[in-house]
Amino acid sequence: MKTSYPFRLRAGDVIRLDGQPCRVVRVSDCSAVVAVTKQPREFTTLFGVRVRIQPKPGLVRIGDGPPGGGVGWPVRFFRDN
Repeated sequence: MKTSYPFRLRAGDVIRLDGQPCRVVRVSDCSAVVAVTKQPREFTTLFGVRVRIQPKPGLVRIGDGPPGGGVGWPVRFFRDN
């Protein structure tokens, strides 16, 4: 019998990770994927125009073990590059 828990993560939830709000992308029974926003890059072109570029969000996997698997590992955060 499957019961619903009031504190279970669902896709679309917003959580605080490293002090900033992040959106949950995917959730399985033992891990989750969270989109972390990156800082915008600001620079000045050769013509003196200030440009601001917002990079795409990085994905962080929150799981109960190393990326290759393993039993008995504590909960950790795994970052994609």
